[in-house]
Amino acid sequence: NFYEFASNARSGQFFFYSHDGRYMIKTLTHTESKFLREILPYYYRHLTRCPSTFLTHFYGMYRVSMPNANNQHLHFIIMRSVFHTEKKIDRVWDLKGSKTG
Repeated sequence: NFYEFASNARSGQFFFYSHDGRYMIKTLTHTESKFLREILPYYYRHLTRCPSTFLTHFYGMYRVSMPNANNQHLHFIIMRSVFHTEKKIDRVWDLKGSKTG
């Protein structure tokens, strides 16, 4: 079972949580998917050097072809939920990415 998380993402993408809250699935635009593939070597290097990083841990990125929808592709990523923790969370910020540095 997955639970949809209502999102106000500018990209219009969807978020889903696994039933136990440990994993999150996020749909991606083609541009987001391409960007993540470009930074993957740097991301992997950082995670191997700093395994306790607060960066999101990505477990897989997938593309599904939908033949009944003119072969459109759905891109999505599976990641560890940052909210699945035994630590008390006092504050939550919704940080957005920037294309201007």
